[in-house]
Amino acid sequence: MQLHELEQKVLLDTINSYLNVLRDQKFVELSNNNVAVLERQFLEIRDRFQLGEVTRTDVSQAESALAAAKANLTAKVGSLKISSELFLSLVGIKPYKLMNIKKNFKLPLSLEIAKQNSLKTHTKIKAAKIEEQIARIRIDIAKSQKSPLISFKSIFSNGYNSSSGNSNSVTFRLEGSIPIFNSGRIDNEINQAKINYKAQKESTLLVKRLVEQEIALAWSNVLVSKASIEARKRQVEASSLAYDGVVVEEKLGTRTTLDVINAEQNLLDARTQLASAEREHTYARFSLLAATGELNLKNLNMSVPKIN
Repeated sequence: MQLHELEQKVLLDTINSYLNVLRDQKFVELSNNNVAVLERQFLEIRDRFQLGEVTRTDVSQAESALAAAKANLTAKVGSLKISSELFLSLVGIKPYKLMNIKKNFKLPLSLEIAKQNSLKTHTKIKAAKIEEQIARIRIDIAKSQKSPLISFKSIFSNGYNSSSGNSNSVTFRLEGSIPIFNSGRIDNEINQAKINYKAQKESTLLVKRLVEQEIALAWSNVLVSKASIEARKRQVEASSLAYDGVVVEEKLGTRTTLDVINAEQNLLDARTQLASAEREHTYARFSLLAATGELNLKNLNMSVPKIN
């Protein structure tokens, strides 16, 4: 039981670290693209300033936005280094050309099915039931001390004497005993065993409830993160259209340089939030698998090389 729990913890920690690296790599990619766009904007605005089409303020705003984007890129690179080091300490190798995780495993069709399956297969519940059975057996053991004790013995002997020669004999003995007075010790042990059994039954019930709570929370996280992805996708689409429109309007003179910079920042934020939502949804799916007690190499269609 403990080995299975350890396997789930190691797998979930590794998946979490893997997803963090993927997310931070995406953040660096988005920040790099943002710096490239703002650099082009800055050069274009500087050229237009020399032609007298924009003001010094426009140039300063573009330069400030570019500096902020470079600072943000530096921060994202730092975060990626940290998550990569954590991955190295956990897995033992540096992250290299990580691919998106394939979610080629099935989740329960409903929350109720997930709860029902866990009652049959979850190792925590199985362990609690075993402890309950042991506590029940201890009651029988304590009661057995009041029962009569019967033992049967047989003794075989052989010998030799001058008159009769060789002689063999077999002796059978049946012995019995029954407790008469024990100062209430046996009754106390029986009562204590019953109390322990009742406590273990309550413990089993508590374990079932905790497992169901974990499953319900994990199920909710899957639904919320999935809805978040859809919302973030719509946000990216809207921000992209808004950015394209503001760029055109700025060239027509109806928008300012600051409007373009803000639109670019909104688009970057939307794409960043989408990357975070996708990461959270993937992790939520694995967390649900762990909550049901089904996170293992077999269910993930993974194999481990044998060590000779």
